[in-house]
Amino acid sequence: TGAIRYNSETLSFEGYSGTWGSLGGVKDVDGDTYISAEDSPGDDNDQLKFYTATLERMRIDSNGRVGIGITNPQYSLDVDGIIQSNDEIFAPEFTATSDIRVKENIKRYQQPFLEKLCQLNLFEYNFIKDYSKNNETMYGLLAQNVQKVIPEAIKTKKVKVNDKNIDDFLTISQNTLITYLIGSVQQLNNAHNNLANEFIKLHNDYTELKESYNLEKELKNYRK
Repeated sequence: TGAIRYNSETLSFEGYSGTWGSLGGVKDVDGDTYISAEDSPGDDNDQLKFYTATLERMRIDSNGRVGIGITNPQYSLDVDGIIQSNDEIFAPEFTATSDIRVKENIKRYQQPFLEKLCQLNLFEYNFIKDYSKNNETMYGLLAQNVQKVIPEAIKTKKVKVNDKNIDDFLTISQNTLITYLIGSVQQLNNAHNNLANEFIKLHNDYTELKESYNLEKELKNYRK
């Protein structure tokens, strides 16, 4: 037995069993973690806002768009922060932010791209089961090897693997590797053009020498 009341200050139902307390559900006992459907009675926001420790952490707007750390999501899922997954992420297309309007300190980037890429080792491996659900054989790079050759391609993150915190977990920037691939193709193209120009010069020199030889041979015959 007991009693139920509606608390107009906390806008929640409470139960009495020696003391009044929240009935739980979508609000915790001290009222700082909850889900809000309206800013105030009668507003009809058509939103769901998720709070923990008094701060809004996630919102689903009237269009069904989800914002995590964002109060005005523009996409189906809009996140302010880093996303981690322990399995595949797949989609018809992946894009990276590259608009000049959100970039600064822009300058040319030159490196011995091809030389460094050739120093990277390729491996066959599996992820340990405590880290990834995907146990398929995979092929690619090791971050520790990349760090020695292209240190600017390495980013350090904090992760938890098998209940163990790792503060220096190494990841590889795909954008940096793509930059090295493009730079390598450009360097190969320049080398190809230089060889082609050298070949043309040698061919022209050969043609000139051949014509000179044939002319000397012809004149020699006339002198007989």
